[in-house]
Amino acid sequence: MLYRLLSLVFILCFLFAVVHEARAADDNGRWTREQAWTWYKAHPWIVGFNFVPSTSCNSTEIWQKESFDAKTIDHELALGASLGFDSCRVFVQYLVWKNDPNGLKQRIGQFLEIANKHGLTTTLVLFDDCAFGDPPQSEPYLGKQHDPVPGMQNSCWTPSPGYAEIANQSDWPSLESYIKDIVGAFGHDKRVLMWDLYNEPHDNSRIPILHATFSWARAMHPTQPLTAGVWGAPAEVSQLQLDLSDVITFHCYSNYAGVRSAIGNFKNQFRPVINTEWMARPLGGVWSTDLPLFKCEGVGCYNWGLVNGRTQCQYAWDSPRGASEPQLWFHDLLHRNGEPYDPSEVKAIRAVTTDKIIDWDLNDYTMQLSSPTVPAHSLDGIQFSDGWTRWNGAGPFNSHLDYANVAGAEAEWTGSGSSVTLVHKVGPDCGIADIFIDGAPVTQPQLDTYAAVVDYNCKSVIADHLSAGSHAITVKVSGNRNPQSSNTYFQIVSFQSF
Repeated sequence: MLYRLLSLVFILCFLFAVVHEARAADDNGRWTREQAWTWYKAHPWIVGFNFVPSTSCNSTEIWQKESFDAKTIDHELALGASLGFDSCRVFVQYLVWKNDPNGLKQRIGQFLEIANKHGLTTTLVLFDDCAFGDPPQSEPYLGKQHDPVPGMQNSCWTPSPGYAEIANQSDWPSLESYIKDIVGAFGHDKRVLMWDLYNEPHDNSRIPILHATFSWARAMHPTQPLTAGVWGAPAEVSQLQLDLSDVITFHCYSNYAGVRSAIGNFKNQFRPVINTEWMARPLGGVWSTDLPLFKCEGVGCYNWGLVNGRTQCQYAWDSPRGASEPQLWFHDLLHRNGEPYDPSEVKAIRAVTTDKIIDWDLNDYTMQLSSPTVPAHSLDGIQFSDGWTRWNGAGPFNSHLDYANVAGAEAEWTGSGSSVTLVHKVGPDCGIADIFIDGAPVTQPQLDTYAAVVDYNCKSVIADHLSAGSHAITVKVSGNRNPQSSNTYFQIVSFQSF
């Protein structure tokens, strides 16, 4: 009888904890994982593009009355839909709202109507820290926008709002009104897929406005999810973006290996994952391999750029004034006349987007599904065997690390010095590696990298009092782990010699 009574008490305590947790989630406003997955699975695979009409150079020129170009928007969204895309992501400008709130809402409604006519949902971006140009323009302005600087990408792009309004909290009531007005007007509109509240917040000074922006938007009780894409800001900002978002979004301009590793990293949140910016050809982006990867993993995606125009996204981010036309475009898919930059890319896109059905019962899409296809390679002076994948993001001091969890995977660094330190990640999913110097095991040959708390830049001295000359340091994944660890990943940030 006592056993049954204790069991009943345990069950009641457990149920109370579950209800309390659910209420906490409701009070905070963030969707539960179950809510996020229910929303995500109700949609076909999300495959879209970041959209700036070819006649616009920035978000002000997209939305202000004098330059809103419905004809071009209609034509170019039709081109996007013809490739098989089903969504677009577009930036909204606070300053246009401040000057003409009702006019902006009317034009947003017109844009949504055009996009919907072509079978496209829309993700609206409300705040944005990006400022480009020579020098960068940190404050938006109304009226005629400057002409693009020849040779430079996005040379006219301005943030939303300007940096001055973000820094001055006395301006925040107006920012609050903007968020609440736009989300309130379209928060139950099925043509809006989700709200990307803040694009690329730059540093820790943005933490207060990030908190505030999500709070303002949640106060309007939208039926669409709220998000802010992780992109490489300081770790505190990136973590806050993850903690506040209903669905996880991220930016990744990398090659197949980098995209794949980013997907695996963000799936650790066990929420739907959507990439909201990708595809930079000179950085290794390839349509024929990367787009099928997103679909295989059940991850939504928005490439940067559709029709080449006043943003001049054929040029690289660091392209200088007067640069000649690049042979390899950085972004964008189509020339202004609608002809593809590379017909083989269009063919690959149409092949993958013909069927947007994801069989959610077939696999657990919270886990990484695709097999690694990274052959032996060398990066940063380290020779990697098969099975290592590069991850780019906040945390490591150099913004990247290389990981593997396949037993026998090796990484070899050769250098001189009397002492060698390995900078590596420790954490709950980290495993054990064997360490060798010039082919022989070191004094303490195994390095256990398990820790209850993540540290991306843990330093372990793996060799000391070395003789003069060059030495080869080899790290070999053992496939073993501390009993408390959830996996066997070994994750290398760098080697340092002294």
